[in-house]
Amino acid sequence: MNTAEFDICKIQQKLYEYAAKQDYDMEKFSDFFLQSAFCAELFDKSYQDFRLSETIEECMNRILAESGELPKIDDSKEEYDCFKDEFFKKDRAGFVGMIYRMLYFITPYSSKELCKKAPYSKVWKYYFATPQEPEDFIAESICIDLNIEYDEDNALVKF
Repeated sequence: MNTAEFDICKIQQKLYEYAAKQDYDMEKFSDFFLQSAFCAELFDKSYQDFRLSETIEECMNRILAESGELPKIDDSKEEYDCFKDEFFKKDRAGFVGMIYRMLYFITPYSSKELCKKAPYSKVWKYYFATPQEPEDFIAESICIDLNIEYDEDNALVKF
């Protein structure tokens, strides 16, 4: 993965962080986003073809226009109790966003296909490895663990 591709990963990271900050249910947001026409049109591109002239807020408005309405987190559900910390919630969401875009660049699959091959419920659990491992190593580990075809030569970020 080259630095331009890594920069696109960081843009998607910011989009996921913004969605988390707005209290969207991140699994539902991620599943919708990865399968959306917006994602296919803007993000499923090679870095040479990638053009984003919109702010993160404008991107979110386009996603919401396409989705109608995305569900927010239901704080009454017990499963979210450990994720109420704002930094943790935003950081974890950003991590997942970055990883999905990295997976796009190192595999032959579209975002829509990756959503099914690497479910959100599995990807976010790799967040706990980030203190020890860089994201590109984690993306490669996900491919190995979930038996997803990937390009070994393109898996690591080349600065």
